[in-house]
Amino acid sequence: MADPDSNSITTPNLADRGGGPLLLAATFVVMTAWTWRKWPHVFIDFGRELYVPWQLTLGRSLYSELAYFNGPLSPYVNAALFRVFGIGLTTLMIANLAVLVGVTVLLYRLLAPIAGRLGATLGGFVLLTVFGFSQYARVGNNNYVCPYSHETTHGMLLALAALASAIACARRGRARWRVACGLALGAAFLTKTEVFAAAALACFTALGLHAAVARQRLANVLRDGAIVAAGACVLPAAFVPLVGIDGVLTPWTALLRSDALSNALLRSVMGIDRPWENLGAMLRAGAVVIAALVAAGVIAALIESRRKATRSDALIGFFVLCALCGYAVDPPVLLDTVRALPLGVVAVLIVAASRTIRHRHDADRVANAIATIALGVFSLVMLGKMILNARVYPYGFALAMPGLALVTAVIAGTLPAGVGLGRGSTLRAGLNAALGASLCIAALSVTWRVFEEKTVPVGRGHDRIIAARGDEGPAALAALEVIERFVPPDRTLLVVPEGVMLNYLTRRTNSTPHYNFVPLEMAVAGESRILDDLRRAPPDYVLVVPSFTPRIYGFERFGAPGFGEFIWKWIEQSYDPLPEATPPDSLAAAVGLQLRRYRAAPVPSTVR
Repeated sequence: MADPDSNSITTPNLADRGGGPLLLAATFVVMTAWTWRKWPHVFIDFGRELYVPWQLTLGRSLYSELAYFNGPLSPYVNAALFRVFGIGLTTLMIANLAVLVGVTVLLYRLLAPIAGRLGATLGGFVLLTVFGFSQYARVGNNNYVCPYSHETTHGMLLALAALASAIACARRGRARWRVACGLALGAAFLTKTEVFAAAALACFTALGLHAAVARQRLANVLRDGAIVAAGACVLPAAFVPLVGIDGVLTPWTALLRSDALSNALLRSVMGIDRPWENLGAMLRAGAVVIAALVAAGVIAALIESRRKATRSDALIGFFVLCALCGYAVDPPVLLDTVRALPLGVVAVLIVAASRTIRHRHDADRVANAIATIALGVFSLVMLGKMILNARVYPYGFALAMPGLALVTAVIAGTLPAGVGLGRGSTLRAGLNAALGASLCIAALSVTWRVFEEKTVPVGRGHDRIIAARGDEGPAALAALEVIERFVPPDRTLLVVPEGVMLNYLTRRTNSTPHYNFVPLEMAVAGESRILDDLRRAPPDYVLVVPSFTPRIYGFERFGAPGFGEFIWKWIEQSYDPLPEATPPDSLAAAVGLQLRRYRAAPVPSTVR
């Protein structure tokens, strides 16, 4: 039986004999096969992740010739993959599956000392089933295989690598781990601001706490910090000759220009659009989670009071509770308990901090507590972007993943041994793990409903995508047919408001740096600048496609005031419709496509 003050359950279980990694490997294979080529949305976001590296292989420059608002690392990595393995969606899919394997391995290795192998296995299972491959709505690329932004997934891999290096340095004190931590942080700096900020704060928390507990001399602390900082400067400095200092700093300057707090979508994601309502929902979700844990503890204690619970009892309880939750509880209701995640991470931090103080003379326990605090800090900072509205969708696959993996791992692997003086810990571990697994089952249930709609093949060969049959698939097929028939391969094409995937699939280049006309990116670039660039190098054709996302930004359509109004006026005045491309009885007309050809006439002065 585990010591109630220990940091994880030591009772033998399936994970103790290598079953955990095998389970995760099997889950990875099954999820990959089940969801194969259904990950991206044809019109939204992911087209940029293919188009930009393709254009880089053709010699165009990031930032100056291709508008981009994240760090430069991912586009150049993906362009290098295209050069080596060939241009195609398959190339990025396989590379991203490898990234997901790396994230899973690092997460498991971080969680195992904290919550034992059972907890680490559950945390990895949460990653793969709730976040790795899943989709929760028709419009989205919120998974690790075809993400809306590679900077998010690449950044997560680098952040976890930096955190693992910092914790290894705290445990072993070797200089090579400080260098590795710095190099990983420097690479993360070239991805997304929130990932780097969370990773940097977590790493320096781990190193700082270790220095404080070990009572290191100030000179040694400063030396170690300087080594990490120097390592962090290496890769950004290497990118300066390629993209300039402005390119290296682009994610940070774009953040300042975006005025994020005024954006309707981001306010909703953060929960600050309805703060008190969202706070109440968080507290209610927290109460539900606590009630479930108390019930599991009471059941385990009652059984344990009559006879010693065995691993068989734990397994039976696990499967019975999973079945009950899967049958009796609506999946969205289960997924809504994720709203309590910030409270759970804070609770983990408080307990870990108290253990650091209480066991300050036990090196192993202190090291595990510091690792818990570091991972908790990383999780909490990542949750900052959805602090009052924690969800698995839309951005939870990155923002909520570390926190949910940590909390579920601790609940299953640490909590049973630390509550009730260890009584019922074996059975309670199984019941607590079932609560986490039930969340995974709910996520898979919702994903199954979404993927059931994906039956329409779009694209060919290595660029084949399985799209939804309701609107996305037919619209994509109609758009591809129009482009192939009416836009010559040597002509330039602009798709508005979003749909650069069509440029990529048909290999038609856009003559301007701008290819995505959603409100957030237009706010960063500025509509006047976009319009100037369009006038300077007008594309030969403009294809107007259905917009799948304007309402989530607070607009009815592209061209409405505040959402490309003057760009749309310029298009109407500079491009002639081609009625033959969308005859009234065609699928193209039915889905709302409109192809226009450049008129080469002066633009009236009324367009500002």
